[in-house]
Amino acid sequence: MLKLYFLFLTLCYAICYESYLLGCYKGLPMSKPYANQNRQNVDQCIKICYKKYYRYAYISNDGQCTCSNYFGEEVANVTCDECNTCDINLDLKDLYATGNLGKYLNNMILYREHCYLPGPPRNFTVTNITENSLRLSWQDPESYIEITKYQIKAIIIDTFSKLPPVSPEWLYPNNTFQAELITLQSSTKYNITLSTKSVSGDGALVYKIIETLNKDPDILPHQPIIVKRDNSKITVKLMPTNNNNGPVTAYQIIVVNSDLKQGFEKDSVLSYDEAKKNGLAYYVAAELKADDINKEFVVGDGHYYGSYYNAPLDPDTNYDIILALVSQYNGITKIAYSDPSVTGLSIAIGLLSFMLIAGIIVFIILKSKVVTRRQRLSDNQELTLQGPVIEVENNGYIHEEDHTPVNYYRNLRQKVRTIPANQLKVEPTNLLGRHENLIGLIGTCETSQMVCIILDYVSMNLKDLLLGSRDTQSGRFSYMSEAQALDIAIQIARGMAHLESCKIIHKQLCARSVMVTNGFTPKISSYGIAQYFSHNKLPDYTRWKSIELFKGLPHNPKSDVWSFACLLWEISALGGTPYGNVSNNNEMPDKIMKGLRLPQLPYINDDLYQIMLDCWQLDCDERPTFTDLMESLEELKENTLIPCINFNLYSNFQYEQFYPDMELAVRPVF
Repeated sequence: MLKLYFLFLTLCYAICYESYLLGCYKGLPMSKPYANQNRQNVDQCIKICYKKYYRYAYISNDGQCTCSNYFGEEVANVTCDECNTCDINLDLKDLYATGNLGKYLNNMILYREHCYLPGPPRNFTVTNITENSLRLSWQDPESYIEITKYQIKAIIIDTFSKLPPVSPEWLYPNNTFQAELITLQSSTKYNITLSTKSVSGDGALVYKIIETLNKDPDILPHQPIIVKRDNSKITVKLMPTNNNNGPVTAYQIIVVNSDLKQGFEKDSVLSYDEAKKNGLAYYVAAELKADDINKEFVVGDGHYYGSYYNAPLDPDTNYDIILALVSQYNGITKIAYSDPSVTGLSIAIGLLSFMLIAGIIVFIILKSKVVTRRQRLSDNQELTLQGPVIEVENNGYIHEEDHTPVNYYRNLRQKVRTIPANQLKVEPTNLLGRHENLIGLIGTCETSQMVCIILDYVSMNLKDLLLGSRDTQSGRFSYMSEAQALDIAIQIARGMAHLESCKIIHKQLCARSVMVTNGFTPKISSYGIAQYFSHNKLPDYTRWKSIELFKGLPHNPKSDVWSFACLLWEISALGGTPYGNVSNNNEMPDKIMKGLRLPQLPYINDDLYQIMLDCWQLDCDERPTFTDLMESLEELKENTLIPCINFNLYSNFQYEQFYPDMELAVRPVF
């Protein structure tokens, strides 16, 4: 067995390396990791060990190169000149200055903690790549050194998302050798890097270039706007749609024969001839390039668009026109469809006539009830509250099927005090389980003419706070932090959950109906009989109303959930007016029922916008509760690696416009 070795120290910097002759050592620490190489000269041996991130390079007396991180047994009181390895013609005297062993050991001690870094992890593999996730596995570096952590970065190279790019990072303990990344952006090219960390600094990295799979578009296409109908043709106006989940490859025009009342199957949309053979009531009339979407399109003009025939329409048939967004990426095609719009004029006229007649009847009934109630009112007037899932009548009772009526007003009267008119100076009391995110009810004052409710006074509402937070200083467009904005939303959800548990429906939830105290503590107001007034203006809540209200159905707790999502968008938009591109409030019901929803802002991520979309589900039962919303928002707030909202300035940034006239109506004179 070989007995004597020369030892060299290698300095592991990224741009260069330096070597120092330490002296003559006997044997290798066989219990420690090392790597044997072939016969090499000194320079080659040092370079090999350097590239493999080993600390020391050994040259044996026969020229064999060995890399290790540990010493063998030193030969005491021996200079380099006296080591018999100097006889193997390596020219050590010309390459390195010789001296006593202690001198070179001092050099080793001097550089040891400042130069040595861990090597790259071995066998780095990426598997199970999906739309938003992938799995990694690896082994520890070949050269052994104490590693404190492994660091993974997902650096975006190219993406179709319009959101500000976020390249997340993860840290794992040194005993971890696999990980699953689950928060990636779909249809995005990433550079996935894996590196080591030690007390001396960051080690070498390995990387893989990957592309996540295509995902369903995150926003449904805009419903085509019907411009006119002329016998066998229908002219529609098409609008482009953003897609943060992948490319917008093309748009398809789908024609549906609504008279046949056939269910629309998204997986069986065929061309005109194929649909005719298969007895389908719908077909693809055209496929358009993404650049052609801003133009008007004539359905039924008899031309070919792409490979699809735009067949003439039957003048006596009612049709629905659907716009489909086609997204193709790396061989995967995803299609999203707009909601069908009814184009039959007879149906539209009939529906409007029915709504008009129904409105007149409801008005007459309500008027007669009001007159009757006023005649029977005593001096002791009652407080209006809302029930669990139905509308509350003004007599203070909640009626439910198979349930005994409950007089909530009487129960409330037992918890609050009645204050005479000449004693309106009151002190706050603990009543109704005061909640920190609700305007406090202090007491009541009744006369034969009116009922006065005394509430906590707060001077600022959330709308004014959001608009006032707009600030483009220091590279940001709000002085409010992202965490503060999320915390406001969480506290509002918490307050609404309390109201929900008390069987109270708000009906008017928006930023203007939330007051703010102590900087950023929201207090929900304007529920029950506490209304918000601003001089001669009264809020118009049309833009926050849920779709069932436009259909004539009563308020329910999930109607407030719909409004909360609009408020969440309002917070993200720093007070911008919802649906600011629709100037007339009278147009809102029709547009909401046809599928119009608030857009995803460029600086909020998919997770936050998905919460809003969940609140805008057509089926009330599919919408989350306020407790669910509070928990979901808290999870987003805790995820500091991937911020769900970003107030940093970016190119072409513009504030969402605030239009007071769209949110306020003239207060009627009583």
